[in-house]
Amino acid sequence: MRLVTTVLIAVLVGVGLGYATTVAEFGLSTDLPVLDRPAVPTGPVAKAFVNNPVHDFGTMLLYEEGEHRFLIENHGTADLKIAKKKTSCKCTISELSRTVIPPGESAEITVSWKTSVSWRKKKFSQTARIGTNDPTHPEIVLRVEGNLLPEHRFADVALQFNPVAQHDTRELETQLYFYTHPAVEIVEVAGQESEAKQHLQINYRPLDKEELQDQHGDADTPNEIAKCGYAITVTLKPGLEPKRYFHAVTLRTQPHMQQTLRLPISVIVKPDISVQGFGARFNTTTRLLDMGTLKPGQEYAKKMHLFVVGDQRQGVEFEVREVVPKQLQVTIGAVEDLGNGTVRRPLQVRLSETTTPLDLLGGPQGSLGHVLLGSTHPYTAEYRFVVRVAIKEGTESVGADKSATENFAGAKLAEGSVAEENVAEGSKAEENVAEENVAEEKVADGSPTANAPRGASGAHRTKHEETEKPAVRP
Repeated sequence: MRLVTTVLIAVLVGVGLGYATTVAEFGLSTDLPVLDRPAVPTGPVAKAFVNNPVHDFGTMLLYEEGEHRFLIENHGTADLKIAKKKTSCKCTISELSRTVIPPGESAEITVSWKTSVSWRKKKFSQTARIGTNDPTHPEIVLRVEGNLLPEHRFADVALQFNPVAQHDTRELETQLYFYTHPAVEIVEVAGQESEAKQHLQINYRPLDKEELQDQHGDADTPNEIAKCGYAITVTLKPGLEPKRYFHAVTLRTQPHMQQTLRLPISVIVKPDISVQGFGARFNTTTRLLDMGTLKPGQEYAKKMHLFVVGDQRQGVEFEVREVVPKQLQVTIGAVEDLGNGTVRRPLQVRLSETTTPLDLLGGPQGSLGHVLLGSTHPYTAEYRFVVRVAIKEGTESVGADKSATENFAGAKLAEGSVAEENVAEGSKAEENVAEENVAEEKVADGSPTANAPRGASGAHRTKHEETEKPAVRP
């Protein structure tokens, strides 16, 4: 080991002495080479200078055209040559006062633009590029920027009635602001063809000076005061079937606006009374509780909730009027106010006596069980849901029988069930029931929707209601 170490030290010492001798004898430099060092210009050179390459035009209206002249100077000792290069899509270099600038002189570069981008971006920024023969600045970037205002703006991106009981009336209001004209008249209100059209009524009235100064909206709303505007009131009348609806109202004005005045409206109608089972055993669409096939002696219990929504929700009482089979035990718990126009009660269905054989699986020739609840609700006196259950000897699996459910898909619900719906449709809906129940649970709990547009859980009236224009059918 010592021998190896001694040999390595001797080799290193020899290499060092040899390099030193070579440098001393031949005068070699020990400095590292400098790669790609830029050539130092010799003789006269051009030097481009722009005092302010960014122009802020402040605030402009959408679709307006603008123009600005930039000044470029030659601070060098040779002629400065300039040429147009690429610009962004809304910006053009309309003119160069000259393309050769002697030392100590200047030229004007005229840049023009049109604010035809979406006003919702609120900001406008476009660039124009100039090529030069300045070795240190071969390209100069000029920028124009500022804030945008639209011709008009709705205070709410959309109106959302959510949720609304089937027999309730709701009213929402939004504001429409105009920024380009001191006087705008609404001459027509048109609604798209939709199922909700006949249940929506539109009223409008001019905004007063105080309301124009008190604009509301998101944090990016422009500070400029609108020149005129309207309060738009949308009234939802009762009678729509429980489901989701989409509608849109289009306004025509004088003078004509380049942007379409369109207000989207969405409506979620809920039944006055509903039962929801947070799981795949209860289908909220067909009102089917599938208890499946049970072994003798095995108990089954399903916990659900009984919901009441709308203006009549408070004080509604329930009673169990009828159960089939008689082995079913139904209990209703105390009321809980969830807010958002909704109250609920715990609802439990238990099958405790399971020694007697039972076959209520439905099917083409079979029958189903059911539960009938009575209520004091002024519009919904009864609520009925069907029960699918069987008790059989030698049953290997407990719970819902998938094959039996598939065979049952062609049968109708028992007489008196919801609109005599076909269970084939309900079986298809069961594929998405878990997702549906999650959404129902959020509504029941009053969970807010992120970034939701203006919604309705109650009526909204204003002090100017007496000045509203006559009702217009959208």
